[in-house]
Amino acid sequence: MKIMKKTMIVISGVGLMISAAFVLKYSNGKTDSTGSPGENTCGSCHNGGSGTTITNVSFNPSISSGSYTPNQTYTITVNVINNAFNNFSFACEILNSSTLSNAGTMSNAGSGVQFMTGINGRNVATHTAVKTGTGSASFTFEWTAPSSGNITLYAIGNAVNGNGSPTGDKPSSTFTLSLSPDLNSVTLPSSSISSMLLYPNPVKEVVNIHLTTNKNIKQATIHLLNTNGKTLITQNLNNIQSGLNFISVQIPSSVPNGLYFVRLSIDNETITRVILIQK
Repeated sequence: MKIMKKTMIVISGVGLMISAAFVLKYSNGKTDSTGSPGENTCGSCHNGGSGTTITNVSFNPSISSGSYTPNQTYTITVNVINNAFNNFSFACEILNSSTLSNAGTMSNAGSGVQFMTGINGRNVATHTAVKTGTGSASFTFEWTAPSSGNITLYAIGNAVNGNGSPTGDKPSSTFTLSLSPDLNSVTLPSSSISSMLLYPNPVKEVVNIHLTTNKNIKQATIHLLNTNGKTLITQNLNNIQSGLNFISVQIPSSVPNGLYFVRLSIDNETITRVILIQK
């Protein structure tokens, strides 16, 4: 019986050592734990703490109407809040909504933030060490949006007591944010065009175009295309003057409601905007 008792003590000690090593390892950053598809969350290990932990995310420049500006660089701040704790950690992934691959580029990690790659190849912004704060902590990094594609951000935070064990901690649920590209805010690559604005949007019968050019243009073409790429309208423009030009495009009654592309072709360059026809 004495031998059995000693064996049990040794096994229990080893278990505690493994648990502590596990916690210490991930106190310096964790991948594959945001709750994105196919991943666990912090709650799969950490539990038992008091209060409610909330994770939210803000963007600078701000995000509105569920859209991001393609190729724009944003400063992302992940806030983790629980008034019952003073130590916090986090993880954040930004994925293409369809392929679940990395969307855009993370860079310029802020204080207490690092970038890691999980076993599934997903890049994650996560803590370098537990960050101290009275009831909350914030983590920042920069993200350059992709040129196209719907994206989903997954972020999760954990309020920890620092006892070297996953017990007594309080993870948040996963914060998710889905965004689509705002094609109407794409920076124009053209040396001939300063801006191209469309209104009203949604469109009923006529779409008006404010086209500002940097030089005189002999000829340009406007196309209306459906989402399958089929051209429904072609309108030729001649002798466009440098400066602000007003152009109107009549929408035929035969064109059904839905999303369409207005495409301007000029000097071997193409500029595309999205409109909603809603009669």
